[in-house]
Amino acid sequence: MGFRKRRSAGGASVEAGGAGGGVLAGRGEAGALEHEAPTGSHTGQDLHEAVVPSTRTATVWAALAVGLVVLVGVLVFVLENLERVEIRFIGFHWRIPVAVGLLLSAAAGAAVVFLVGAARILQLRRLARRHHDAARQEAARHGSAQATP
Repeated sequence: MGFRKRRSAGGASVEAGGAGGGVLAGRGEAGALEHEAPTGSHTGQDLHEAVVPSTRTATVWAALAVGLVVLVGVLVFVLENLERVEIRFIGFHWRIPVAVGLLLSAAAGAAVVFLVGAARILQLRRLARRHHDAARQEAARHGSAQATP
């Protein structure tokens, strides 16, 4: 790993690693730690800007925030559509609010999509397992054939 000198924003000279990524470079004029961006990945941004990686907790927090916004929207929809209507389906009759009927039909549609998606995922897993097993058997055949002179 080669080192090279560069000037920091405060004018102090620091040494930084030339290969690899994200190396702690040194201390600047005010004594603050400076970081170097990985080589080859410079996008024109300030090299001293720290990049915070995304975490599962941050992703869950963002998903909960979006879910809360959607929930508020659904509640407003339900509260604004409380007029009762008659629903008929395969000989059954009942009276429910418009919003509840629409939400139930959306939930039924989502369940159908979920079941079809789950079936496809299981199908792809089965296919991947077959390919993996076939590749392992092929490798075992070639390994045993090469072992015997």
